[in-house]
Amino acid sequence: MRAKGAGDRRSRYPSRVIRRSLGATITFKKSFIPKILRNAKTVTVRWGIVKPTRKFVLIESGGLIYGEAEIKHVRITNFSQLDEECASKDGFGGVDELKSALKRIYPSIGPDDLVTVLEFEVKELFKNPVPKDLLFNDSARLARLALARGFCANANELQALAHIAAGKDVVQASMLAKVPVGRLAEILRQARSLVSDSSDR
Repeated sequence: MRAKGAGDRRSRYPSRVIRRSLGATITFKKSFIPKILRNAKTVTVRWGIVKPTRKFVLIESGGLIYGEAEIKHVRITNFSQLDEECASKDGFGGVDELKSALKRIYPSIGPDDLVTVLEFEVKELFKNPVPKDLLFNDSARLARLALARGFCANANELQALAHIAAGKDVVQASMLAKVPVGRLAEILRQARSLVSDSSDR
């Protein structure tokens, strides 16, 4: 026996539904970064149902991390229902311009396809973009080195590095220890410079 409402739930969505999750980073084309940095772009539209797995994410483009953003609101709608307000928050001059840009990114998107409108707020901008691998691929090893060399300025930074060394990612460690991601990036960059210097000798 079919559960009550199951047919209704299925009928809400078209047959072609893309489902994805949003992890520790949110990726943008490089051309969008200047608008994000000056708060002229506070929305991004992604094809399909995109479910953020966390509230705070890192702003990424071309393998570089530019800062941290907070996901403020998530809305699912049809491509055809995108409006002028959404286009303005996305940094476009009008909804037609927004839709044209999305069609260039997603050539096969149709009017009835679902899109996710992610509204975000930049919480921290880094002085200089940080390589993504510094914050993820090599972070645990660099955190252990930073701890061994005493690069921490206070107990919170010590706690954050301990979290990273134990396997937490930088965003998680930042939230748990209440240390800005940018500061943790500086410490990890300092630790990496030691590794680079020793390898050059």
